[in-house]
Amino acid sequence: MRVEKLSEERLEEFKAYCYKYRYIHDESFLYDEDIENFEVNDENPTYLLIENNTITGVLSLMFNDYYLAGKKARVRIYHCEHTDMESYKTLLEAALPLKVDIDRIEMFIPEKLNRVQQILHTLGFDKHRTSYVMVRKEKPLVKANFPEGYHLRPIRKNKDESAYAMVRNEAFKNISGSQTPITSEMVSKQNEESGLLSDGMQILWFDEKPVGVLRMLKESEDSGDYSFVAPIALLPEYQGKGLGCELLKAGIELGQKNGLVNCMLVVNAENEQALSLYVKNGFEVDMAMNCLTLEV
Repeated sequence: MRVEKLSEERLEEFKAYCYKYRYIHDESFLYDEDIENFEVNDENPTYLLIENNTITGVLSLMFNDYYLAGKKARVRIYHCEHTDMESYKTLLEAALPLKVDIDRIEMFIPEKLNRVQQILHTLGFDKHRTSYVMVRKEKPLVKANFPEGYHLRPIRKNKDESAYAMVRNEAFKNISGSQTPITSEMVSKQNEESGLLSDGMQILWFDEKPVGVLRMLKESEDSGDYSFVAPIALLPEYQGKGLGCELLKAGIELGQKNGLVNCMLVVNAENEQALSLYVKNGFEVDMAMNCLTLEV
């Protein structure tokens, strides 16, 4: 057993491994296009566990502007065919120390994978929080109905990015895992992502004041295709007015207009207010995911 850093020669084999195992741990950054467009570079440091000249494990990290601003790296995939300490330890030791100025590595893993979590805990990963993957399947169509004075419209390129960022940052500044502010430049990049639904980034305005945001993606699971709420947010002073419910309905409706009847989202387990809203609108908990962090 040995470790290789990913090279162009092994790229297609690495992609095949990702396709095979992406639904085992966390497929958030392993959609078809993510895998097909993957590049071997310093922003995607990736290590391969090799046995008999075949990949039997991978550890791939992500460094982008958002994660680096939060002084963290995000795990794209950390999986071994053999669920044993030696395999996971060998990959992690090959990746460390990192060559960037960060404080921690972050990853998500299904709560039910007890053996893998035990291994990761022994390697120094600690549970930071739990999130729920929630789905709304085979439910009636919905239509948003905002109060008078409020209107929702798609983000205008090169005009609304700063407004979107302001609302998102104010709404999420106290939400675990989302405190790192985004910039107008990040919003521009998000608005160009191929997984974004048509008119998938929108701003809720009260007269001419931006008060809420909505972002909708397409999510492909082994159980089918979904629209994905990522995210909805309101300025704190506009919460508790029923606007969050209408924003959620608007997202579901947008997915349905894009041919996606079913909808999915992720919410922190301790966010009881959001959980109540989602359950009220037909969402059910599909899976619990633990966020694990490793201080580096």
